[in-house]
Amino acid sequence: MSRSKLKWIVVLSFVVSAKGNLLFAQDTIKQQTMENFTVYGTYEPFNVSSKQILNIEDEKLQSAYQLSEAIKFFSGVNLKDYGGIGGLKTITVRGLGANHTAVSFDGVALSDCQTGQIDVGKLSLENMETLAMINANAEADIFKPARLFASANTLQVMTKTPSFKEGKPVNINVGIKMGSFLTFNPYLLMENKIGKHFSTSISAEYLYTKGNYPYKLYYGGANDSISNERRKNADVSAFSAVANVFYADSSNSWHLKGYLYNAKKGLPGATILYSEPSKQRLDDDNYFLQSVYAHQFKKVVSYKNILKFNYAHTHYIDPKYHNSEGKIDNHYYQREIYMSNILLLNVIKDLNISLSNDISYANMSANLYQFAYPHRWKILSNVAITYQYQFLRLQANLLHTYALDKTKIDNRTDCFNHFSPAANIEFRLLKKEKLTFSTTYQHVFRLPTFNDMYYQLAGNRDLKPETIHQVMCNLAWMKNFSKSVPYFKINLDGYFHLVNNKIVAFPNRNLFIWSMLNYGKVHVWGLDAVAYLQIEAASWMDIDINLSYSYQYAVDMTDENSKTYKNQIAYTPRHSGNCRLLLNTKWVDVAYVLVMVGKRYRLGQNVAAFVMEPYFDHSIAVSRDFEIKAFTLQTSVELLNIANKNYEIIDNFPVAGISWRLKLGFKW
Repeated sequence: MSRSKLKWIVVLSFVVSAKGNLLFAQDTIKQQTMENFTVYGTYEPFNVSSKQILNIEDEKLQSAYQLSEAIKFFSGVNLKDYGGIGGLKTITVRGLGANHTAVSFDGVALSDCQTGQIDVGKLSLENMETLAMINANAEADIFKPARLFASANTLQVMTKTPSFKEGKPVNINVGIKMGSFLTFNPYLLMENKIGKHFSTSISAEYLYTKGNYPYKLYYGGANDSISNERRKNADVSAFSAVANVFYADSSNSWHLKGYLYNAKKGLPGATILYSEPSKQRLDDDNYFLQSVYAHQFKKVVSYKNILKFNYAHTHYIDPKYHNSEGKIDNHYYQREIYMSNILLLNVIKDLNISLSNDISYANMSANLYQFAYPHRWKILSNVAITYQYQFLRLQANLLHTYALDKTKIDNRTDCFNHFSPAANIEFRLLKKEKLTFSTTYQHVFRLPTFNDMYYQLAGNRDLKPETIHQVMCNLAWMKNFSKSVPYFKINLDGYFHLVNNKIVAFPNRNLFIWSMLNYGKVHVWGLDAVAYLQIEAASWMDIDINLSYSYQYAVDMTDENSKTYKNQIAYTPRHSGNCRLLLNTKWVDVAYVLVMVGKRYRLGQNVAAFVMEPYFDHSIAVSRDFEIKAFTLQTSVELLNIANKNYEIIDNFPVAGISWRLKLGFKW
C-alpha cells in the first residue's frame, strides 16, 4: 500500500449512530454532575432485546473479586476456567471461540495481538456499573469504532461515572473483601469534582490469595481409590489501578483513562495422578492509556475520536522443563497503537448515516531463538445506516478489513483484504404491547493471531482467516401487569452459525509437535431463553426473579469420514442455564444464584471416555447498608458453591468447593 493511499484512509473517519440518549453515556459524566451534552437528529429506538444487561449493584455482585464471576449469568455464554482465582479465564459465546468475542472497556476494545483472547479474570468488578452481552452487533447504538463491528459478539464493560451531591465535591469509597484460602482484597475509590465541567476518579485494589483449596483426586473409575489433596502453586498477588478524567459541556465530551495491572501468579497445572505439582510461574504486566473525545457540530453532525496505546509483558517460567537448559524462562512483549475516527450524520429525522475508520499498529517481540518478530498494520473502515419508521427499524453496515503482516526474521509480507456485511430488521408487532420481532445477519472475518501464525514449531504462516455466517431471530415481550407486578419480560433468541476455515491445532510429526491448520467447519444451532419478573410483594419488600436457559447444538461438519463428524464440539454443553433470585427488604437483601451446566465432552469425539459430568453451583449472599450520618457502611457475606462440589470446567482443573466471602465497605 502506498503512503498516499494509507494517508487518505487514515484521514477518512466516520461512523453511524442510532441511539441518541445513550450515545455519549460511555464517554460523559452523568447529567447531575456535568452540563448536559446533547446529540441531535436521533430518535427513541426500539428496545433491542438481544442485548443482555447486568447492573452490578442491583444484582448484588459488588463483593465479587472478578468480572468472570458475573459473566456466567449471561445466557449462551460459557466460561473456560483453568482453576483458582489466578487461572486463565476466557469466554465462548454461542459455540464460538474466545477470539470471536470483543471486550469493550468504556467503549474501547481491549486487545491481545498474541493470542486474540482476553483474560476476563484480570478485570475486577469494583467500580464497575454495568455489563452487557451483545450478540451479532444487534444493538441500536452504532456510534462506536469499526473494531466493535468486526466481532461476532461483544462483552460491554462500563465503569461508574462520578455523581456528586450538592455542596459535596469529593466521594470516597474504601473497603476490604476477605475470603477462604487466605484471600485478601482491599480497594479504594476517590472521585473529585473540579469546577463545572471537570471531574476525576482514581481506583486501586490489591488481591492476594494462597488459593490452596481442597479437592478430591480420583485414581481411576468410580470404584477406585480417592485421596484428599490441596491445590498447590495457585497463589496470586495482583495490583490494579484505574485513573479517569472526565470533561463535558454543551457540545464536547472527553474521557481520559489510564490502566495499570501487575500480577505474579502460580500456574497450578492439571490434577493428574502421579504427576509432580507444577512449579510454573507467570508474571503479567499490562498498561494502557486511552482517550475518547466527542464533539457536536450544529444539530446534524457528531464526531468522535479515540486514541489508545497498549503495552503488555508476560514472563513465563517453568523451572522443571526437560530441555538442554533444564528450564523455560520466556519473555513476551506486545505493543499496540490504535486510533479511531467516527462521524455521525443525521440526514433526515429518522435516517442516520455514518462512516468509521480505525487504524492500528501492533508488534510482538520475545527472547526466543529465531523469533519471527511480527508486526501488523490493520485498517478497518465501516459504513452504516439506520432508519426507523413507526413500527419498523432497519439497520445495515458494511465493514472492510485490510491487514498487512511483516516479520523481521525473513521480511515476508502477508496481506489480508475482506468485506463483511451485516443487516438487522426489527418490527414492533403490537401497537399497545411491547412485543417485538427482529432478525439479524452478520458475516464475521477473523484474522489469525500472532500465535496462530508465528508460534515456534506450531505456527503456520499460510493460515487463512476464519469466516462466520450467523443468522439470529429474536422475539421479545415486555409487560407491566399491575402495581404489584410492575415489570415482566421474556426474550427468545434462535440462531445459526456456519464457521468456515476454523483454525485448529493438529499433531504434525508426533504428539509433541503440533501445527495450526485451517481444518474445521462447524455448524451451531441454538436457542436462548431469558425471563425476568419483578414483584412488589409489600411496601417493605420486592422480589426479582431472573431465569435463563440455553440450548446449543454445535457440531463438527468438517469430514464425513472423521470420528468427530456431527459430534458436539469440545467443552460446549448442549444444555445450560441459571436462576437468580433477589429479595430486597428494608432490613436486609438476600441473593440466591444457581448455575447449571450440562454434560460436555473434553475432546471432539463424543464417547463415554471423554464425558465431563454436568454440574450445579449454588451460592447465597446476604447484604445490608447502614446509613450513619454522612457515611454509609456496606456489609455483605456470601457462601459460594454450597454443595461443595469440585466440578471441572476444564478437564483436570477442579474449582474450589464451598467457600466464604466477606465485604466491609465505607462510603463517604
